[in-house]
Amino acid sequence: MLDIIMNLLFGTLDFFEVLNYSSYWKSKYRTTRHQIENSIILLIFLFLFLVIIQVIMSLVNLEFLVLETICFFVCLRLLNYFIRQDFKNFMVKAEILGYFVLHELLIVLETSKSLKDATKFIMSSNYQIYSDIFRASLIKSHFGYPLKETLRVQIKNQISGELRRIFLNVIDTWDIGTETTQFSTSMVLSHLSEYIREETDKVDTWGSLFSGITFLSPPVILCFLLISGQINNIIGFGLISLVFVASIIFRPEKQLSVFAGHSPLLPFTDDRTVEFLMIHAENLLSGLSYKKSLNKALNLYVENSTEGLTSSVKDALVSFRLCADPTSFTDFEAFQNFFSSRTLQILALVEKFSSISTRIAGSKLLMITEEMNKTGNLLRIGKARLKATAFQTAIIQFFALISLAFISGASPLFQLISISVWGYSGNANKAVNFDAIFIFLGFLMSMLPIYFDFNLEHRLKSSSAIIVRITRFILFLIVFIVTREFLNGSF
Repeated sequence: MLDIIMNLLFGTLDFFEVLNYSSYWKSKYRTTRHQIENSIILLIFLFLFLVIIQVIMSLVNLEFLVLETICFFVCLRLLNYFIRQDFKNFMVKAEILGYFVLHELLIVLETSKSLKDATKFIMSSNYQIYSDIFRASLIKSHFGYPLKETLRVQIKNQISGELRRIFLNVIDTWDIGTETTQFSTSMVLSHLSEYIREETDKVDTWGSLFSGITFLSPPVILCFLLISGQINNIIGFGLISLVFVASIIFRPEKQLSVFAGHSPLLPFTDDRTVEFLMIHAENLLSGLSYKKSLNKALNLYVENSTEGLTSSVKDALVSFRLCADPTSFTDFEAFQNFFSSRTLQILALVEKFSSISTRIAGSKLLMITEEMNKTGNLLRIGKARLKATAFQTAIIQFFALISLAFISGASPLFQLISISVWGYSGNANKAVNFDAIFIFLGFLMSMLPIYFDFNLEHRLKSSSAIIVRITRFILFLIVFIVTREFLNGSF
């Protein structure tokens, strides 16, 4: 019965079980689906109790009661809408990530010719969703089930749409021949490129909506309200609420969050990492032993890297190059602090081939680096679009704040114009002070964008970001005060 009431009034949350979204939601917002449903049911009963009290005590009339009820259930539906929007963004991110994982799986399959090695590679990469799929498949294979079949079952249960079809096709055909794998790799890159292009194109639309509704509309609306004489405290707080809600709904970068923050994919947007692997590959192809090749590549890397290398790390790398520590870098702790886990996995994979032939290992590493660099270029496209949108938004935000400060500072003049045009009488013959609303609105617009995300990379922990926001607000106050003082001095 409670489930029926929940679904009718709030909406279903069955999508929480898709692609393990419930775990993602819990890690992000520190709540579970069960807690949300219980809270909504409690709110519904609490609202019904308050309505009954109001009816018994005759505190409200029928029209107000109907309006109150409609507003409450609209708010519930809006909450459900926000959750669904977060789910859609999660699915976009998961699908983009899936194509990257698929491309990486094909690279390792072509390199190692082993489904088990490829499974371990993806499993140890700690990709959201996909590493768990490959981990569960490998665990089940230990109980006598063929790895190929366990992978098929897990992919069918966890992945949907075109991505599932391609994954299953790769699992079924990877061992037919090199040509088939190479064709699949090219096809996945084509899919990935088209998908990223489609999603990045949406950023421009969302960026325009975000800038227009959140920054440009408040000064225009405020000017209209002041001239028409329709502004009051309720409308002022309504305008503040509009800006606040719009900043959450129309965030332009949320659909491309896979390109921001810390991701196992991002090392291949680092030119230094790619160059290091390319140098190592060329050394192996020239006939150098694996250890000499690695040391030579490390020498160049350390000499040309002036950032991110502490003296302790440099000393540890020197110790390794002098063979004073374990010969395998996989057992060397300094590498774990120095290189990304993705780079270490690739080096570990190539090291296996070096025991057969260093030239084979070099060709494998060269192929892996070239293919990974292709996906790295796609990542750069997404990051560049995010930066371009952020810069455009910052410029619009700056001019919108200046406009808002000028209109707010000149509000007495606008109100006097309104009085003279519309001919107010009685007590409406002088300007009303709405400075508290103006300043709060300016503060809110200065602090945007606001993130409700508990992940470390999204927190406003950077002192420079805080300084920028405070500087914007101080600029707003300066223009506001100067305009007001100039107006007072003129009249």
